[in-house]
Amino acid sequence: MAVGSDEENQEWQSSFNMIDSTSWHHSEKMPRRSNTTIEKKGNRIVDYKEEWGVEHGHRDGHHCPSTLGEVVNGAFEAIGGTLYQKQKPDPNVASNAMSKSVLTHRPVRREIDVGRIGVEIDGAEHLFREPISSIAATRLVSLVLAGKLSSNDSWEPYEGKINAKSHKESTRPVVVCFNTIRQALSASKELSRLRFDPSLSLGFQGERLSYDNVKVQCLDDGLPRGLLADRTKRKRYNGLSEGHVNARKAILLIVQPTDFNSEHKPPGPAVDAIGNFQRLVAKAALEEVPVVILSPRFLSNDTPYGGWDQSGYQQSATYGGMEPPKGPTPWVMRDFTPPSYCWVGNALPLHKIRTHPASDGRSQRKQSIRVVLTQSVMESGHPWNIFVAKESSDDRHGHSVEYLFIATTRSSSGRPTRALLMRLLEESM
Repeated sequence: MAVGSDEENQEWQSSFNMIDSTSWHHSEKMPRRSNTTIEKKGNRIVDYKEEWGVEHGHRDGHHCPSTLGEVVNGAFEAIGGTLYQKQKPDPNVASNAMSKSVLTHRPVRREIDVGRIGVEIDGAEHLFREPISSIAATRLVSLVLAGKLSSNDSWEPYEGKINAKSHKESTRPVVVCFNTIRQALSASKELSRLRFDPSLSLGFQGERLSYDNVKVQCLDDGLPRGLLADRTKRKRYNGLSEGHVNARKAILLIVQPTDFNSEHKPPGPAVDAIGNFQRLVAKAALEEVPVVILSPRFLSNDTPYGGWDQSGYQQSATYGGMEPPKGPTPWVMRDFTPPSYCWVGNALPLHKIRTHPASDGRSQRKQSIRVVLTQSVMESGHPWNIFVAKESSDDRHGHSVEYLFIATTRSSSGRPTRALLMRLLEESM
């Protein structure tokens, strides 16, 4: 984290004061907290900081993952910790045990779900210096994550040292699944580039990622034959009921599964998308292969009523940040909820850009502000961490970003809403 000088901070304060209600996508239909500092719950007056569990803490004690390497490493650490039961205790387990109402229950991961892991990475384009589309950025993040998952060296903290006699034994199969043929073909081209030039994996200096055992396919291709077990040699007959998985055998990475095809002209529902997803996850469970889904975007809900996501407490969907979230949680996603790792690069879409004359009088300096959210099961209490990213760019000094820690909120309150983020941003600036 970098903190600017007093003069720069005053300039940022001036820039922020120019942001009005038209500079961010707020809808009056969105659920939002009271505009006052307190609100009523029954006969009791509750401060919004108490309700959300807001803690400001010390700014120097929090680091914001801001590069491709840091985000992929954070996601990998959460995946490994979940698979090998090294994650921090979930505070929601204790609160659910003391709860007297189903409405106050929070989603928690069960031991049987150890092989079904969710990861939310949104706004991945902010991890790159060069302009890149959100779809292409997510695709590249997934391939780099697959390269790290495939390398046995990455798993040494969880599995110990693996003495490989050949290069093939130093890796494990990772199958990366995409929704459409077009996405799979684009990913195959990018995977070939990564194999030819691993240095494209920015942020992994000194660490070897392996792409030779990474395979790209479509979601409806099913589980590769090479991962199918010989039924006559299977000895663990209760492996499915106990949720047993073998991460050394292979890993399945499903990238942004969705039931909406935006590539179709005109865009519309993706036929059989949910069915293909369900069959693939079920087959992986039968073969004891762990499944990691990255940024799912399922919109379908067969229930005839509306409501809130996950027992009524959510005001912002964990996956995608939709406000209000469509609920209840889609049944195909319940084994992957809550996610093990979240990184949201632009949780509050403040598109206001301030332009100032640079010190040389010839170039222009552009400034913008966005909010970053992070959450990981490897952090005590699983809190939501909130940061402000201050971006500056000009012809002379190039592009720079400063990250400022604002606050944390407790996990039981759900993903912070845009209204809450705006309030915290106003107070911090």
